[in-house]
Amino acid sequence: MKRFYKMVSAAQADGGFTVLLDGKPVKTPAKQSLLLPNEALATLIVKEWADQPDEIDPKTMRVMQIAVTAQDYVSANRADIEGLILRYIETDLLCYQVDQPLALARRQQKTWGDLLAWFKQETGIDLKVKTDLIALSIPKADLDRAKVILSGMSDHLFAVFQLAVSLTGSFVLAYALIKNKASVDEIFKAAKLEELFMIEVHDLEKHGPDPVQGKEFDAFKRELEACDVFIRNL
Repeated sequence: MKRFYKMVSAAQADGGFTVLLDGKPVKTPAKQSLLLPNEALATLIVKEWADQPDEIDPKTMRVMQIAVTAQDYVSANRADIEGLILRYIETDLLCYQVDQPLALARRQQKTWGDLLAWFKQETGIDLKVKTDLIALSIPKADLDRAKVILSGMSDHLFAVFQLAVSLTGSFVLAYALIKNKASVDEIFKAAKLEELFMIEVHDLEKHGPDPVQGKEFDAFKRELEACDVFIRNL
C-alpha cells in the first residue's frame, strides 16, 4: 500500500488515545477507530506510522498490530482465546525435559527449573517436570489459579500475553516476560535452549550461522521485543 498521509499525531479520544493520519483516526481492520489506553502507546504507534516509507509495510508496525489484535480480536473472542491459552499450561515447554544427553539435561534443569520454581512461588501453580511426551495432568485448583491470572488481564495485556505464549510455547515464559522476571534475551535463550545447545555442542558458529535458522531467530527476537515494548508502555 502506498503511503497516503503526510502528518501523524496522537489525540485524546473516548477516555483513551487514538492516532490521527492527516487529522483522521486510524481505523482497525474491523473499521473501528483505534483506541489505546494511554498516550505512551499512542506515541509509539505514531512513530511507526511516521517512519513508514513510500510503501507501507505493516510487518514493521508491531505495536500497532498488537493494539489491533487487542481491540478487534481479543475483545470479541476473549473467552475462547483464554481456553486455548490454558491448554498451553498442560504442555508447557519448560515441563518437557530430557534425561540424555546429560549436559542438555543439566542445562534444562538449571534454566527451566529456576523459572518453574519462580512461577510456583509467584502463582502457587506447581508444574511438574516430565521426560516423556504425555500431557501433564493439572489439578483443578491450579487450572483455576491460571484462569484467575488470565481474567485479571486487560485486553491489551492479554493480547501481548497470548502472543508470547504462542511464540514460546510456554505459559511460564510468557508470564516471566509480562512480570519483568526475565529479559527478552533471557526468554529467547530459554525458549531456544535446545537449539542453542546443539549449535554450541557441534561448534556450528565456527562454520557460520545457518541462514534459515538465523532468520528464524531474528524474527523470534523481533516478536519478543515488540511484546516487551508494548508491556513496558501499558
